[in-house]
Order: sequence, then structure tokens, then C-alpha cells
Amino acid sequence: MHESRNALEEAHRKLSAIAGVDKERLSHAFAKLKSAHTTFEDDAQEMITH
Repeated sequence: MHESRNALEEAHRKLSAIAGVDKERLSHAFAKLKSAHTTFEDDAQEMITH
């Protein structure tokens, strides 16, 4: 499942490199995405182990 997290971080880097992107809002949006992704990974792991 770490591939998708790496893809998120790669997308964040690419979007951050685009001129004119509001970096503050972009960072906030990606923080929320990563948080949701971590929650998903935790839930999936719990379902697998129980």
C-alpha cells in the first residue's frame, strides 16, 4: 500500500512545482489526503488481521 502514498507525494511535488499554485492550500489539501489514506491503511490492516 506504500505505492499509493509515494504516488501522492510525487503528485504533491509536481503540483508544487507549477507556478501560480497556492502552496498553502495545496499543502493543506495533501495533508488531508494523506491523513485519509493513513486511516484507510489502518482500517484495511485491521480487517485483514481480524
